[in-house]
Amino acid sequence: MQTRGMTLIEVIVSSAIIGTVLMATTQVMLASRDALEVSAVEADLAAQAITILDRIANELKDARSTTVTTTGNPATAISFQKCDGFGTTSMLLTTPISYTTYTDPTSGKILCRRVQDGNAADLCDSLSGFGLVFTGRIGDPANAPPGSMPDVWELQIQLSRNTYSVVRKTTVQMKF
Repeated sequence: MQTRGMTLIEVIVSSAIIGTVLMATTQVMLASRDALEVSAVEADLAAQAITILDRIANELKDARSTTVTTTGNPATAISFQKCDGFGTTSMLLTTPISYTTYTDPTSGKILCRRVQDGNAADLCDSLSGFGLVFTGRIGDPANAPPGSMPDVWELQIQLSRNTYSVVRKTTVQMKF
């Protein structure tokens, strides 16, 4: 009885096929891992953006029109006072609240910071970039008196971490 083995050519061809299948499988796995990482970073950035926008929008809704000031063009900082009740003759306002971009001197990262009564709170972390734009507009420009404050604010935020970036926008209707 004669047993037949594999020739050298057959071994080389089968090794090449197995190697190709393994390389393709590895590439698919690496691409899936990278896609998952990108999704996780973008989801985290989006969640931070929404949290910051919601917080600013909720406070800005209660701001009094005569107290809202912005810094820069486009505005990258905003300060305002909210109604804190009513006295015998006038409205009582909170101490000024400010939202602004801030560069941490230690890490060099750009952050969003809320300041009131000298107390500062950073609203985001682990970012390589942060942008906040406030655009005010008057709802009915034809009937607005000269020098009117905006009654609608458009807020846009851009957060970035390394090469990933997220932009979110919202509109705030003032409650004068």
